[in-house]
Amino acid sequence: MGAEVNGRWSYSRYEQVLQTQASLRARRQARDVAARHRPRPTPGVEAVDAGMHVADCLDALPHPWRTIHRIDADAGVRLASIAIGPPGVFSVTTLQTAGPTTVHDRAIVIDDRATDTVNQARRAADLASRRLTRALGRAVPVTPAVAVVGAAAEHVGAPRAMVVTDVAALAAALRTHAPARYGSPEITELVRTATSPAMWALR
Repeated sequence: MGAEVNGRWSYSRYEQVLQTQASLRARRQARDVAARHRPRPTPGVEAVDAGMHVADCLDALPHPWRTIHRIDADAGVRLASIAIGPPGVFSVTTLQTAGPTTVHDRAIVIDDRATDTVNQARRAADLASRRLTRALGRAVPVTPAVAVVGAAAEHVGAPRAMVVTDVAALAAALRTHAPARYGSPEITELVRTATSPAMWALR
């Protein structure tokens, strides 16, 4: 191995440094080539996986909670999930994200771009509330909820009367959202009504 001579590296040491730099460059190039040829995930598949992850979290809610998934309403709106438990009825929308995600009072922003997720969640909850209210003949409020899957969301605000949370905290957020208002008989009635195709065909 070369020695330092008069404050300068010997030729052997200099050669070692060059070899190390060349090795690092080769590794970076190999990594970049691998990244370019790596199969890219299909957006539709990612969305399905995210929805299934949210559904699994909701299905793990304890008794007497009940959940319903993938509801096709006649109005052309698909409700991802409805969760019904003691605190009330929740319409849960899934938001798949990989970039920096920030929750504001009126929107959820991903990569500095405002999404329409808050409005979508409100529309889904409003539709569910209208249909349940009409079918049961009494007011049935439905709370919109957004489950963020992927990047952790930073909260700098909170949309009014809505639950927005990372999927890992979704179950706890729903369970503690409000005091209990429904018992098992009311929950059973709500589930029976919400699973009726006739209810979603109502205008």
